[in-house]
Amino acid sequence: MPVAYRDGAEDSVLSVLRTSPQVGSLCLLSPDGAPWEVQYHLRPERGNLLRPFDFEGLSVLEFGAGMGGASRCVAERCAAYVGVEGSALRAEGLRERLRDLPHARVEVCNLIDFRSDQRFDVVLIVGVLEYAGLYVSADDRPFAPYQAVLRHAMGFLAPGGSVVLAIENRNGLKYWAGAPEDHTSRPYDGILGYPFRECPRTFSRKTLLSLLRSVGLTEVDEFYPWPDYKLPSVVVSRRLAQSYPFFSAELAADAHARAMHPPPQNFPLSLAAMELARSGLLEEFANSFLFVGFQRLEGPIRSRLLRRMFQDREVAWHYSLNRRVPSETAFAEDGAGGLVVRKRALATVGEGFSLAKWKPKAEFPAKLEQSVFQQLRAFAFAGRDAEFLATIASFLEWGFARWRSPDGCMLPEALDANPTNAVPSAGGFELFDIEWEALEPFPASWFVFRCLFTIEDALAMFPKPPWHTLEDLYRQLCERFGIEEDLEGDIRRETAFQRDTHRHLTADAIRDQLEARFREPRAGSGYQRDSLADWQMRAAFAGGDAPIRPIARLLALAVVRRLRRVVARVACRFRPTSTVSIAGLFGMLGRWLARS
Repeated sequence: MPVAYRDGAEDSVLSVLRTSPQVGSLCLLSPDGAPWEVQYHLRPERGNLLRPFDFEGLSVLEFGAGMGGASRCVAERCAAYVGVEGSALRAEGLRERLRDLPHARVEVCNLIDFRSDQRFDVVLIVGVLEYAGLYVSADDRPFAPYQAVLRHAMGFLAPGGSVVLAIENRNGLKYWAGAPEDHTSRPYDGILGYPFRECPRTFSRKTLLSLLRSVGLTEVDEFYPWPDYKLPSVVVSRRLAQSYPFFSAELAADAHARAMHPPPQNFPLSLAAMELARSGLLEEFANSFLFVGFQRLEGPIRSRLLRRMFQDREVAWHYSLNRRVPSETAFAEDGAGGLVVRKRALATVGEGFSLAKWKPKAEFPAKLEQSVFQQLRAFAFAGRDAEFLATIASFLEWGFARWRSPDGCMLPEALDANPTNAVPSAGGFELFDIEWEALEPFPASWFVFRCLFTIEDALAMFPKPPWHTLEDLYRQLCERFGIEEDLEGDIRRETAFQRDTHRHLTADAIRDQLEARFREPRAGSGYQRDSLADWQMRAAFAGGDAPIRPIARLLALAVVRRLRRVVARVACRFRPTSTVSIAGLFGMLGRWLARS
């Protein structure tokens, strides 16, 4: 029996798939400005979740395949594919996505009703298990519907086969930061135990592992997609998270910086991830889980599916698919206690670059120290602008000494050198992940521009930026190093470079973003939502480190706050529209007393 489930994007997605001449897993199918739901179905990042696995020669059954966002990546590589989808309309979209793959077929029914004599090497359950309580009838035990789905899936496994499961983490870091729960759109719903309604339910890491083991999947290989399993740019194995926790946090931070959704405005997730890594808790707070479960430890299917981890010793993967050269960066153990980085293009490298060429090293050592970018994030969040600027200036000085020619231009190999690709070293800095090289020497002002352009995630963390616009900081640094500034020219050059290197951006859109980033006034991050004045007053009364205020001023401040609350309550009863203005006046008075 079909399932009546829709997210509202199905008609639009189906129209795109029907009219697109190509529907491969790397195709950019999502229209410009499309709603999130449409992008979720069509963006190539959906396939990143499963790209690290080797499906060659394997048969795959997928429950809840949707409209094929992740399915296409698997079906392109496996020997046989069957997708089961409960919604007839979604199944139609899935057929369109798989239309040129003769070894793939689609069935329409509730997954629990699916029947087949065929046995499969892998059963995929991606973003489905959380709905079992709504669509699967079972007894009254709390986990019965979820166990029923897992047991049903295991019934189709060939000997030694695997269940691959992806689901959000109830305790995901983004949820603790205040992001709405993905299924209910209510903040804190999951971490408070879903108190408000019958709804899809996710699980903590410990509970999910217990659930898998309760049905006989006793051997589980764990992976963590960041920023989550829906549109991941990074997939990290538990092996990496345990052996190199800080490096895992760096990868998670990079994924958050690239996420489509704006970050929760309570605290910077990148810094929080680093502290969780320091505490050994990053896996518990991953936003999503990607678990690969087996009934036994050894077997040819496990060896094949996880070949890249066991044979190639790869423990994490980073994807850049919107580039003109869609690429994968794999991180592998080198056998000597370190990591190496492997770069490869996922599609043919195009010709006709106007300013640069893609020239990465095929393999190079990973730099596991905390990056300069992470230091800049911490300085900015704390408002330590002197240290922030000193770090930027130190990097620029090092870069000029290394690559600036006598005529004042930068050598071509300096193009991709910036704080996001650097770690501190005894000699200044060491670079990693260098991919691009200019076709000819370029102005030193563009080197300054690119260093600022690439660290936007850190720049945006200042509670109160020490400059009015980013152009002011650009001019300040150019003057400091005796460089002729050319912001208009640098915007033009960066626009051409970004247009060269990205498949999905127009020159006008790029230029508009650059103009806004450098010329519009900078706003504070909003992370520090607790009133500094409140903290200062509490610390002063407690004898803490905050500046001690004269007791009369502290008492006056307390009285003002008390009056503000009383007036606000009274105003709410009689004239609600006056509440904001009256309370606001008392708030202004309180802030003036705190500062004075």
